[in-house]
Amino acid sequence: MPHWTNRPPAAARSSALEIIRTPAGRPLTATIISADITGTATHFAQNRTLPCSRPDPCEHCDKGLAWRWHGYLAVLLDGKPRPVILELTAQAAENVAAAREQYGTLRSARIRLTRAGKRPNGRVQVALAPPDPENRHVPPEPDIRVALCHIWNYDPQRAKPAPRAPNKAAQIHVSPEPPTKN
Repeated sequence: MPHWTNRPPAAARSSALEIIRTPAGRPLTATIISADITGTATHFAQNRTLPCSRPDPCEHCDKGLAWRWHGYLAVLLDGKPRPVILELTAQAAENVAAAREQYGTLRSARIRLTRAGKRPNGRVQVALAPPDPENRHVPPEPDIRVALCHIWNYDPQRAKPAPRAPNKAAQIHVSPEPPTKN
């Protein structure tokens, strides 16, 4: 017999992280929770951003869709209680990667992002304040790779870290989850 309720139990509420992008027309300010950037090549397909599975066969590359690199950081937005994943273009991530090299970590650094003009696809400008050496008031770092695999419907066990070049931002290569047979 089912046990009917009018509210889900606390444990059933989603703990998934939301992906956000820099909005047009107003700045976005946050505290970085991640120690470093996590990035991958992506395609815009099926009305959403999806990872490119190259060098494995990639259906989106085979269809001629261009790929772009996107970087991801876990951040705590000002005035919000839960962390989110901030998506950065390659151009915007360059300043963040330089700060990571300078400070050794991004964790607890303050970030302010704005878009040039009022277009939603305008160039993103990034300003960073140095990390707090004591990491005060910074929640634990979520596993962005697992969160992104969940959002993209990929098996995190099959996600392979790409070789890391010296002084470069971390990247991840994701293979699609094999289709399930009914």
